[in-house]
Amino acid sequence: MILTVIILLFGLSATGGSSSVARAAGHRFLRTSRSLAEAAPLRPSELIIVYTTTPSRLPLVHATRPARRGIRTVIVLQDAREVAQLNERYGGEKSEHNETYLAWIDHASSASAGVNVGPYGRTAPVATHSLHLLGPAWAMAPLLAHAAVLASSSTPPLATATAASTSGGSSPLSPYRWMLIARDDTLWRPHQVVRLLSQYNDGVATAISDHLIDFNGHKLLAPSAAAAVCLPCSFNLTELLGRRHPPGVPQPSCPICRPASGCEFRFNLCGGLTGGEYCGTKRFLGSGDRCSHSWAAGGAGLALSITLLSYFNQEEWAGCVHAQRPSTGERSVGRCLWRNGFSFTHPAAGLPEGLTKDVFSSHHMLFGNPVVRQEIFGSSADAVLGPAYNAEAAAVRAAAAAAAAADKVAATGVVLAPGAVSRDGVESSGITVPASTRLPSAGAQDCDRECRQWLLRRGVNVHLDVPYTDDVDIKAAATVLQAAAEGMARATD
Repeated sequence: MILTVIILLFGLSATGGSSSVARAAGHRFLRTSRSLAEAAPLRPSELIIVYTTTPSRLPLVHATRPARRGIRTVIVLQDAREVAQLNERYGGEKSEHNETYLAWIDHASSASAGVNVGPYGRTAPVATHSLHLLGPAWAMAPLLAHAAVLASSSTPPLATATAASTSGGSSPLSPYRWMLIARDDTLWRPHQVVRLLSQYNDGVATAISDHLIDFNGHKLLAPSAAAAVCLPCSFNLTELLGRRHPPGVPQPSCPICRPASGCEFRFNLCGGLTGGEYCGTKRFLGSGDRCSHSWAAGGAGLALSITLLSYFNQEEWAGCVHAQRPSTGERSVGRCLWRNGFSFTHPAAGLPEGLTKDVFSSHHMLFGNPVVRQEIFGSSADAVLGPAYNAEAAAVRAAAAAAAAADKVAATGVVLAPGAVSRDGVESSGITVPASTRLPSAGAQDCDRECRQWLLRRGVNVHLDVPYTDDVDIKAAATVLQAAAEGMARATD
């Protein structure tokens, strides 16, 4: 009898780890029937790429078609009428391009007629800055795409599959396994994405990126070396770094990365003290789960597992996005993940391969690495976009000078770098996110030939970084993007 009880207790402790973590945080069960050991090899066709764009920038998205053949792509715009025309023109998901166009808002619908116009209704929020133009749409796009794919698939929602597995039944395969989200001028490299994501279990709620941004109360950190993240569950830090808890290093988190783990890392990194290069204010530093969130750079993008997206309610997510405006979409996504109890898993790809002991090494970022951008686009990108970059930099300097002058008069604000202003600890609507996916002058000097070759083999995407201004030659930029996409397709044929 005693032996039976011991066996039962051991069985419960061995199988209930992930559910107990979820219950402790007040969340629903976040595990599917597919375990890491049972998962079939990940294929490019099991990815979904999501872009948010405007009609004028649509050629940028179309330019990436050669590199994403066989991968379903969801393209989110604003106007429902135009979306209907695009689906008809390009054939929707059954076309050779495998594209689905969605609208996040419908100006033409009538509220009085009881038409379901979506979580944002009929009127888009006013954009106070060019980077906020697509903010709410970008933040809503993952949920809209997830719902659309489930609706068009014969596969039941993940919750149904989970219930079947826990009751002893079998469940069909999911309609996709990972969703890739980035700006409309980001070119994903499917085979490199598959190589990275094959190391992770899509049956666990996971958000992955290694190109993260923070606002520490004084300035933007991009990319950030103090991001509130976890390392992958599979990492053994004793083997990799010689210590189980090395200072200044995030801890592996199993099975899910929670805000508390990211905050603990940041608290330990800063020794519980504010100030310095990274640590900023007490609100940024925090402890437990009370520090501020990190977010993935928009051009670098992020990968979300289907399990994570299945957890969210679209209306609740929209409420979170509403509360964050005006903001960039990528920042809203980071905040809403955080508010729902999730933080990012950082691949730290150079660490297990013995290339670096720096978890946040910018030379070993796989998402939106500017060295990869230079290698793939060469001089073409700067030749086309250089004038726009110069104009953008001049506008940022002018805005910073004007804000500094206003704050000096009012004596109530602090000038941020570059061009961002905070009043009473709250960022202004004119905050400018640094172009961290562009290569700074002399920024590649420390990345030698071996480093560049490694990045070319492993980097999951490349960001062209076309500014959201009217003076950009979109057609020329799309030509540069398409040439790179065609070269990528030839390399994998």
